[in-house]
Amino acid sequence: MKISNDFINYQTSFGTRNKYIREADDIRRKAGTTFPRISSTYVDDFYISANPQRKTPRNERVREISKKIEHRIETVRDIIKDQQYYLPPSDERKNTPYGLNLYGVELSKAGNCKEAAITALAALCANGYYESERAELFLKTQFINKKTGKIEYEASDPLDHSFVLTTMNRKPLAKAREKDLIVLDPWIGFTDSLSGAKGRFKQVYSDDSYDEITSFRRSMFRLEKVKKENILINFDDYDIKQKFIIKTPDLYTPYQLRTLGNYAQNKYHSLVKTPQSTQANI
Repeated sequence: MKISNDFINYQTSFGTRNKYIREADDIRRKAGTTFPRISSTYVDDFYISANPQRKTPRNERVREISKKIEHRIETVRDIIKDQQYYLPPSDERKNTPYGLNLYGVELSKAGNCKEAAITALAALCANGYYESERAELFLKTQFINKKTGKIEYEASDPLDHSFVLTTMNRKPLAKAREKDLIVLDPWIGFTDSLSGAKGRFKQVYSDDSYDEITSFRRSMFRLEKVKKENILINFDDYDIKQKFIIKTPDLYTPYQLRTLGNYAQNKYHSLVKTPQSTQANI
């Protein structure tokens, strides 16, 4: 994930009047305090100087630290994969969605956006908000013929970023529209409506974030045209449209998310908001 240098000093303001977003943000913060962690990708994006190619002592030291953190995260992920096979069937962590992931963050105090999203989802479920799921950000690229207006090629590419979607139980996720959805993004550090989150993502990504994807998709479109129609295209005849789309990689049932909620309530008590604090924040 490439971050704009302008975002290094970007601070998330929070003054929304929407009580559901405020409630979700309180829960996101509880996840952050319950699972303190350091992120290798965050170190890369926020602590290397504005010119990351420069081999300054500071940049080299940051890269060294980042590699150590990334090694810790990858080691924990590998251990989790092994434990899924070797732990006894009765082990509660093994039988709970994301149970091993939470345990890994707890022990290692490290994790990137995926781990951060899992802790936020666990916090939502611990507070009874089961209409929630982990999500990932993709970029859809379309090549549109200027003369016909027809989309002649489209593809979606992952942007290596994970967060959480929720309706705060106002609607089932399956029936939710964009205006019903709230995004919790612990890695960047905000809670917002889905439309607001997309605007924030546009601020976060640098201008060259899509260059590699765009170049690859141009090549694939050209190859497809030659292969199927034996035509060498002129890109001046096409508009390129790109937009964020969201996909959900983990399909858990409401029953499974209740299992996660019960596990998180019992194992990590600090995730649960008290009735007094909930009332005060709404």
